[in-house]
Amino acid sequence: MPVYIPEKPKVKTELPKTTSNSPLCHISVGKWMKAANKELMSPERKDRCARVTASVAYHLVELLNEWKDNRYSTKGIIPSKSCGINAQHNCTECHGSNIPTPPFAKKS
Repeated sequence: MPVYIPEKPKVKTELPKTTSNSPLCHISVGKWMKAANKELMSPERKDRCARVTASVAYHLVELLNEWKDNRYSTKGIIPSKSCGINAQHNCTECHGSNIPTPPFAKKS
């Protein structure tokens, strides 16, 4: 990511592309910042995140169109719910053994 390149980008230099292997923003942007050697508040990071948002929105529309046309099929493995976080299994990559406890909804 990102795939989308605007016609008139705010940042004129080519931005590196990375793969986060995670649906979580903080992992994605953290890996990108390390690869690009850019800080959190840099114009490049801001532009990159805008492009990723556009890429994800575009792909969502593609998937919704497939679903509407009855052509959608799941891609990948549905993880076990036994770990507590349905789609995330690489927390130790960044957190080591100090993995934060996920928030739970308050019981009424």
